Amino acid sequence: MLCQDVTCSLGKVLDLSASGMRVLTKEKLPTHEAITFSIGASEETIPVCGRVVWTKRAGFFKREAGIRFERLPEATIAALKHLARAASYNETIRQDIDAARRAG
Repeated sequence: MLCQDVTCSLGKVLDLSASGMRVLTKEKLPTHEAITFSIGASEETIPVCGRVVWTKRAGFFKREAGIRFERLPEATIAALKHLARAASYNETIRQDIDAARRAG
């Protein structure tokens, strides 16, 4: 799901699900290697383990990376599902507000 207001220690979270994410980063992440990082909203973050499954250039000093979450406890999976739903919901609300302003 598309994200808004989700933070990550690797960079900007572009898409998020309970199984993985797409992130925009300045770092060159090691493909096919396990990494640990934190993800969350506001000041609350969740420690997560994942594996970088792909990377691509997204600008001069930017890269996108696809990360598959691994070895997550059920509570962490539930928290990520909730975070993904909340981030998607915020995006929908903002799009509806912007559309209403343009029409109004």
